[in-house]
Amino acid sequence: MCFTLSQASVLGAGLKCSEYVHTDDTGARHSGKNGYCTVIGNEWFTFFASTPRKTRRNFLSVLQGNAPIYVLNQDAHQYLASYQLADKHMNRLSFGSTVLGNSPEQWQDYLESIGIVQTK
Repeated sequence: MCFTLSQASVLGAGLKCSEYVHTDDTGARHSGKNGYCTVIGNEWFTFFASTPRKTRRNFLSVLQGNAPIYVLNQDAHQYLASYQLADKHMNRLSFGSTVLGNSPEQWQDYLESIGIVQTK
């Protein structure tokens, strides 16, 4: 537990004090199962995380550490517009700086509350 807290504080401090970071990941075996090792750092700090998946969502989870937040700011608006999210969905979203949730479940609850649900 102490190592985990120390590791999280290294990532937090490193991100706050850095103008840029490098990231990479590689496949690795963990206890006989396929997994991935993600590294985030620069010349001042290095952070490693072992995870079972190699996805964009997983990388963002590693980057957020123990403090995930879900916010739809102007950067999110530009990103979704660049991927041509359907207008019917864009018009339902509230873009600003308000935190919409601190967990995947709260984010999903927000989406469902505005009528955006996954039917597949």
